[in-house]
Amino acid sequence: GGVCAKDAPEAASAKSELPEMAPPLYAPATNGGVARTGKSGQATSFGLGIHASVLYSLGRDHPDLTTEQLCQKHVLPSTAAQQCSYIDLIRDQASGGRPAVGHASCFISHAWRCKFEDVIDAVRQFEKKHPDTYYWFDLLANNQHQAVAYPFEWWCTTFKENIRSIGNVLLVMTPWDDPVPLKRAWCLFEIFSTINVSATMHVTIPDSQRADFRRAVERSFDTIMNVLVRIDASKADSSMVADRDQIFRVVDSQIDGGFGELNTLVKKHLRDWYLNLCVTLAESEDSLKMIFNLANSLQQFGEDDKALTLLLKCLAIVERDGTRNHPIFCSLGIAYEHKGDCVKALEYYEKDLQIARQEMGDSHLDTAIAWSNVGAAHKKRGDFDKALQCFEKSLSISSAAKGPLDVSCAAAIQHIGSTYYFKGDFDQSLEYLEKALAIQEKAVGEQHPSTGITCNDIGVSYEKKGDYDNAIKYYSRSLAIKRAVFGDYHAETGTGYNIMGMAAKLKGDYEKALEYFTKSLEIKKATMGEMHSSTASTMQNLGSALLQVGRQDEAMRHFQRALDINLASVGENHPATAISYNDFGIAYERKGDIAKAEQSYKKSLDIQLRSLGERHPETATAYANLSGLYVRTDRAALGKEYATKSYEITLRTLGPDHTTTQRRKVMLDRM
Repeated sequence: GGVCAKDAPEAASAKSELPEMAPPLYAPATNGGVARTGKSGQATSFGLGIHASVLYSLGRDHPDLTTEQLCQKHVLPSTAAQQCSYIDLIRDQASGGRPAVGHASCFISHAWRCKFEDVIDAVRQFEKKHPDTYYWFDLLANNQHQAVAYPFEWWCTTFKENIRSIGNVLLVMTPWDDPVPLKRAWCLFEIFSTINVSATMHVTIPDSQRADFRRAVERSFDTIMNVLVRIDASKADSSMVADRDQIFRVVDSQIDGGFGELNTLVKKHLRDWYLNLCVTLAESEDSLKMIFNLANSLQQFGEDDKALTLLLKCLAIVERDGTRNHPIFCSLGIAYEHKGDCVKALEYYEKDLQIARQEMGDSHLDTAIAWSNVGAAHKKRGDFDKALQCFEKSLSISSAAKGPLDVSCAAAIQHIGSTYYFKGDFDQSLEYLEKALAIQEKAVGEQHPSTGITCNDIGVSYEKKGDYDNAIKYYSRSLAIKRAVFGDYHAETGTGYNIMGMAAKLKGDYEKALEYFTKSLEIKKATMGEMHSSTASTMQNLGSALLQVGRQDEAMRHFQRALDINLASVGENHPATAISYNDFGIAYERKGDIAKAEQSYKKSLDIQLRSLGERHPETATAYANLSGLYVRTDRAALGKEYATKSYEITLRTLGPDHTTTQRRKVMLDRM
């Protein structure tokens, strides 16, 4: 049978110096067994659960009540005479042709302030796949006439083991867009315990709220991200301050990274559930707008293949219905760009431009935006002169349509400025970017996201000039804007910390770089998920910083994890995967394993050739890295061969005046 507190005096006294946790209304007892509480009210049992039909009956008889109200109006009066739990009251009864009480195989995690009918709804959904389940439900399993206190270690061990024994946890998320359970310390502790013991978590929202979820996604594909960024486990509350403090102690003591890591774990489960719901909705959806936003939601979290499938479905609907001037071609361009297929991306961007010109005319702002998208694709491919032509066209249209001081002009000017720093003309870049910034500050304000983007680009130009102090100044401003606009736990904020880390690393402040990269990784894992290529990028940067401070084994672990993520998320033939192999080349060379270094550098080069082509600056860099290895290992002929290829590509793509071209020319001449 179950173990009551009075049955284990040694255990209790051994930990008597620790404060006890006294949860309001319920206190689950220990493992397994059937323990009758009777009139003593001293014990409960995790071994027992209530049949779904009992819950249905309670819902029918007591509609429109919260769980707490149901406790006050029915459970307490019903069990008052025997001073026992509700399970003990009905344990010998039958319900729905089954025993009312049986072995529990699902733990219901919910907030007492929520509607009891939401719990019933969640159970009905669970029963569709797991019929005749018995549910451990605190309201009914515990003696509500007693508030039993257990020592700190009990919650760290026995409680979690009982979650493991039950095996399944049904998390009732209501309301879906601001879940109450994530604001309650006890619910978070149950979620933590579920994750900690590897029990299966089943997240559900009431069917009545699915329509609201659908409408929200149809309005904006940012819906899921907006929900996730608001979640902060460290702000959870409890009706008893002492309970909250104790729960926080458990989390801090048992999770590396404390609440930051708990946030990551909770958001991962919710993100996966929300995205699965998106996929489920898309299977039966025929609304073009809805499918389009579902695709963009999936794309936002790195689910590029699933997003592309939905976007192609949208394309079929657009072509079938003859829908005019739909942004599907632009979105397909973005999708293929994410997958590293720059040729396909440019094809769809140009199709989008063609439609904009036909439908809206050459002087419309939509056409200006389409020109910018085509320019961005050329820039991605390393064709900077064509990119500049497109951006200049966009600027001309925007200026004529809205005036030279409109924010649309600032966007085009910002694109021109960023292209000049790729061409190596950093002074020209800064001139355009500072002009764009001045327009944005006046037109949309100093705290607007577009202002932050331009600040970031100004930082890049200063970084390329070697002026790291000014670079960090503008990166810091960009990060401050992101934190103000998006909050501390948004993917954009995570990217801001990543950029700060890169600047600190270039400046030689490796400890600061490690701090920034670690913060960025925490945020990206929490919002975008571990299996996102952006998360892998930060993981690689963290590995590079670790390599600089001599922590080679840690660096290699981060490089390997980043490579695994890139292979799984974007595939073998993607520039991000090429960068992973290049990092391995650097690491192996530092370890003195020249054979593996060469193998890694060659792998990186092969991928760049397949994904970006011969005529691209990144391909030139891959040739340069192999050349450097050959020179350093006394293979001068091979070194010169690869250095020549690197220089010729750099000359064709960046021009003779670019600092990279000049540097590679000097190195080649020395050979």
